[in-house]
Amino acid sequence: MSNKTENSQDYLNLSTNTREVAVARDTAESYMEHLFEVPGYFSRLDAELFAHCCREQHDLGVEGDLLEIGVWYGRSAVLLGFLKFGSEQLHVNDLFGQLPKTETGRSELEQAGPIKLPTTDDFLGHYLRYHDSNPVIHRGPSTEVRDDLAKGTYRFIHIDGSHTQEAVAHDIKLARELLKEGGIIVFDDYSNTDHLGVAAALWPALAESDIAPFAATPSKLYATLGLQQAGEYRQDLLSWANQHDLLVREQTVNNSKLLSLRTKFNRVNWIANRIKRSLPNRLRRMVAAERF
Repeated sequence: MSNKTENSQDYLNLSTNTREVAVARDTAESYMEHLFEVPGYFSRLDAELFAHCCREQHDLGVEGDLLEIGVWYGRSAVLLGFLKFGSEQLHVNDLFGQLPKTETGRSELEQAGPIKLPTTDDFLGHYLRYHDSNPVIHRGPSTEVRDDLAKGTYRFIHIDGSHTQEAVAHDIKLARELLKEGGIIVFDDYSNTDHLGVAAALWPALAESDIAPFAATPSKLYATLGLQQAGEYRQDLLSWANQHDLLVREQTVNNSKLLSLRTKFNRVNWIANRIKRSLPNRLRRMVAAERF
């Protein structure tokens, strides 16, 4: 814990809710230093954006639960566990070792190669290294959890489940039902050419709904409800990005302005990523899951 939370009298005089934000900031940032110890595909840049967006929501008075669809071993879920405040809960949904029930889902799994699907115990083995209690776990396909999730009560939703077009289309509709005003939805792999079903489902859905994107990283698209709220988040994120020396480009898609964010060129990281991309897809997944 930092000196701010242990020794500062000013900190002790803060409200309980504000102290929780300060503690969450310290613990989330501490976890980011160990981010890659949990298998997964969640970048440091997106981890920092998750944390910043949640703090901005707190500053705006947006309260509600958090939801992740598609957990894998829990790299991003562990972080989200640090980003809930007060009585908020983290809900996670995954097959957790079950086989997909649809033909397209089974085909997606076959194309991924001979990988071990993480079970609930595999996930909790990582999650409980950093947290004292379990999140709310919903085991099974996302198509079967709607009745267990309260509509309009979630402030942060991360969609990273099945990447088939039909599954993504369902998860977009589900997230819209669950999201509250001021809430944020994050879509994974919107630009990944290995998972074209995501883009095929995502962009038409956004064009026909009030879900407005406000930022994008190489891996994830960030959105909220309505152009006004998207503009507020975009302006805040622009200031944050400039402070963190990121490469920023503003674009307009579906009448919504959004920021394209990426880290500046680092030759060592570039070489490492080139080597990783040169590996066969199945081997890359095995390395990510520490099966080597």
